[in-house]
Amino acid sequence: MAELCIAVGTAVVGKCAEILVEPLLKPIWIRITRVLKSESNVKSLEEKAGKLVDERKHVLQFTEAAGLRGEEAAPNVTNWLSGAEKYIGEIEKYIGEMKKLGDDEDKAKKKCFAGLCPNPRARYQISKEVEEYLEAVAPLLEEAAGFKFPVSYRPPPKEISTAAAEGFEQFDSRMPTLNRVMDALRSASVDKIGICGLPGVGKTMLAKEVARQAEDERLFDVIVMASVKKNPDLKKIQGEIADKLGLQLHGETEFGRAYQLKAYLNKKKKILVILDDIWARLDLDQLGIPYEDKKSKASSIGEEKMQCKILHTSRDLDVLSCDMGTHENIQVGTRPDLDQLRIPFEGKKNEASSTREVKMQCKILLTSRDLNVLSCDMGTQENIQVGTLQDEEAWTLVKKIVGEEVENSELLLTAKEIVEKCAGLPLAVEAVAKALKGKGAHVWRDALLQLKRPSQDSFTGIPANVYSAIELSYNHLEGKELQQTFLLCCLLGHNSSIEDLLMYGIGLDLFRNVKTTGEARDRVLTLVSNLKSSSLLLDGLTNSGFDMHDIVHDVAISIALRDHHLLSLIEDHIPKELSDREALEDFKWICLQYTNIRDLPDELECPQLILFFLRGNNSSMKIPENFFRGTQKLRVLDFTNMHFSSLPSSIFLLKNLHTLHVNGSVLEDIAIIGKLTSLEVLSLSGCAIEEVPAEIGQLTQLKLLDLSDCTKLKMIRPHVLASLSKLEELYLRNSFDQWDVGQEGNQRNASLAELKDMHNLAALDVHVCDVQQIPKDLFFDRLKRYKIFIGEVWNRWDSSFKSSKLLKLELNTSNSYSYSIDMLLKKTEELHLEVLMGFKNVVYELEPAGFQELKYLHVKNAPEVQHIVNRVGCVFPLLEELFLQNLNNLVKICHGRLGGTSFSRLSTITVKSCNQLKNLFSFSVARQLHKLKEIRVMECSNMTEIVGEELQGVMEMAEASATFELVQLRSLQLQYLPKFIRLCHGNEETNDPSTNSAPLFDEKVFKFSCIQYIGVHKN
Repeated sequence: MAELCIAVGTAVVGKCAEILVEPLLKPIWIRITRVLKSESNVKSLEEKAGKLVDERKHVLQFTEAAGLRGEEAAPNVTNWLSGAEKYIGEIEKYIGEMKKLGDDEDKAKKKCFAGLCPNPRARYQISKEVEEYLEAVAPLLEEAAGFKFPVSYRPPPKEISTAAAEGFEQFDSRMPTLNRVMDALRSASVDKIGICGLPGVGKTMLAKEVARQAEDERLFDVIVMASVKKNPDLKKIQGEIADKLGLQLHGETEFGRAYQLKAYLNKKKKILVILDDIWARLDLDQLGIPYEDKKSKASSIGEEKMQCKILHTSRDLDVLSCDMGTHENIQVGTRPDLDQLRIPFEGKKNEASSTREVKMQCKILLTSRDLNVLSCDMGTQENIQVGTLQDEEAWTLVKKIVGEEVENSELLLTAKEIVEKCAGLPLAVEAVAKALKGKGAHVWRDALLQLKRPSQDSFTGIPANVYSAIELSYNHLEGKELQQTFLLCCLLGHNSSIEDLLMYGIGLDLFRNVKTTGEARDRVLTLVSNLKSSSLLLDGLTNSGFDMHDIVHDVAISIALRDHHLLSLIEDHIPKELSDREALEDFKWICLQYTNIRDLPDELECPQLILFFLRGNNSSMKIPENFFRGTQKLRVLDFTNMHFSSLPSSIFLLKNLHTLHVNGSVLEDIAIIGKLTSLEVLSLSGCAIEEVPAEIGQLTQLKLLDLSDCTKLKMIRPHVLASLSKLEELYLRNSFDQWDVGQEGNQRNASLAELKDMHNLAALDVHVCDVQQIPKDLFFDRLKRYKIFIGEVWNRWDSSFKSSKLLKLELNTSNSYSYSIDMLLKKTEELHLEVLMGFKNVVYELEPAGFQELKYLHVKNAPEVQHIVNRVGCVFPLLEELFLQNLNNLVKICHGRLGGTSFSRLSTITVKSCNQLKNLFSFSVARQLHKLKEIRVMECSNMTEIVGEELQGVMEMAEASATFELVQLRSLQLQYLPKFIRLCHGNEETNDPSTNSAPLFDEKVFKFSCIQYIGVHKN
């Protein structure tokens, strides 16, 4: 009984202790634990904050990429970014205060942040606050891990301002003008700036130099430049701005595109938009530029609002002041009367003091020939007049182009007079100097004579001496072929396509002694290069285009009017010449561009006409059925952006027509084209056609057929392609892909087997959805240029191709590999591979010869690939770029002893999400990478090093040289590599045996002397 009482008493006491004591001790224990863990909690917070910063950067990349596509981030992503930004700021501030506390004078007494704190109360308070932040950060990191983003994104194109300013001469007379523009950009009270001046004086070049300096000074987050020209095409300008932003405009209407463009620009804080060559008032809102007029928003001063600064350039001060409404106009590069020409603007500087700092600022720089357009129409606040060069500066420019020989006694006086006649216009000086470079004294004297007797046919606004200077350059072009090519370029206009020039040149029989379309293309490229060298043409927006300066364009039109009987119209009324039979008898070229003409004459009596352009923006324009009855010598016919159900019936009379260019038009019935049996070039690019009828098969002389971007095209009648026996180039990019594989006689659509009968085919752009659609005996070996997409995954064509021989290949089974594909793989220069089911090695299994001609290789989403190279010998001797992504079973890039030139030209390697890969190359391969400039490795969970151990048997060769240097390496980017240790697997003595670790950069093994950027982030 006593024992029972003792047991009961013990249990009662224990339970009482548990009930009474534990609640007292638990808070004490929590406090003690917090004190003991204060140091580790702070370190943990720093680590978590770092991860949160990285995750925020990662999420921002993809939300910005989505913005470029016109998409918006999901609400949960936006909320996550707001929360992350809030806590990142608070934590960074908190940790900063803790570190500052550690530096205070009482550090010796408390030393809380350093972990040596004898003051438990301070340590407890810090630990408690840190735990609160850790609890707040944890769900943010967990939520970020659940976001499903793609592993890559398309960045916007790099700004062109630095490169575009090449050729800007920093003459003394130019510098005050340049400084005034830069001061205006920096000013808080000036949003629109205008640059005006004569044609050829250098407004555009100055604007580009302004962009370069603004970029160097980081005045703006975004700088874009677009050309407006005399007859602005808003869609084209919007597209030009969007292209430089990397933005994809999805809208078909100008309003929809403007809305999307404005929405994107409103997200940026500091923007500079440069609109070059304004001729009349331009509605910025309609264009999509987010500008708010200060005059109309005076009541909102002090509020946070968007401001937009605008810079215009013009030949005419009135365009700037009246049309564009500039606040200040500045004369650029003038002689000593610069200050007298300055037009001040009162009251704006004081306004800035009452305006609070704004969140978003968009400045706009405009160039124009007309000051009134800038000041009155566009409302510029400051306008800057660009003047001519001083005589000494013009002479310096001539010497730079021609060389010191210009100063010899025989040329000196003549050359100085010629420079004087160029009137200080840089464009004229440069054009004349290049035309006369290397010529004899008699040529210089004759040139001076021509400049002293200028042509009377100059356009209004172009000084006679400037006109003569450009005409002189034209006259010195070698041969009629080059001269006529130049005049044809002027008809095509600004930022035109070399391919269009080729088509028209073939139609006019312009190129002598060429037999094939490929030879003609080489000739065109040579001619364009020569014209650029003569300063008569400029580089276009892309490598496939060209541009022309305004003054050169105007002079070229004048020459064409005089010498080639050109009728050119860019107006809204019917020219009287179209109704004047006597006047029409002599016209050879007629060009009607972007007019709003509703009715054309019933019949065009123009017996000498060989070229007719009709490029419209008016869907209601009618072409009479008998319009072409009197134009039977016509060789080139261009309908662009037209809308009609069928071509006029009189077109069948054009038996001499060699080029028909009907781009971007709505055209329902094209059967009548089959009657144009002399056609050599037929371009229907971008047309809304659904079928290529059987009649097209009658075009037996056709050499080039372009059906690109015919997105509605679903049927090409069987045997049409096979009938085009002389066809040399066939383009079906972003177009027809419904290839028939049925038995002969049962086909309802074209089949790839028809290509076997096209023995002259040398260029092909085509999409084949299923590799099984390719006949086993289809030979691609004759192709010299091609872009061939095979597989369903390739649903997008773009213009970012790097080579003329491109293959994109998806293989779902190894059985789909055929001899036809093998022929392509041996010749291709740019190769994109996906899926590759049944293939473990790219080399040897896919191309045993080792891709001897390949320059660019992209391999993505191929789960079975274990090696890129698994063979002995020479592979990839010409490869410049290697891109590997999402290869989950890739163990090694190279497995086997490679030949001496393997990878010897590799410049860039990018590896993403290859989680079995531990290194990129072995030591012996890395030693051959003499031209490697960029290494990018991201999101590879098992990557430990860049250069790994050698294979057995190769060690002796590697040990012959204990070090190697990547002499051209500029950039090294390593991100999200949790197991990464070092760059190179060095010798045993380079490692520290006590720590079993190696330094990241071991100069005993791995050296680089030209590195410019290193970014290493493990987690």
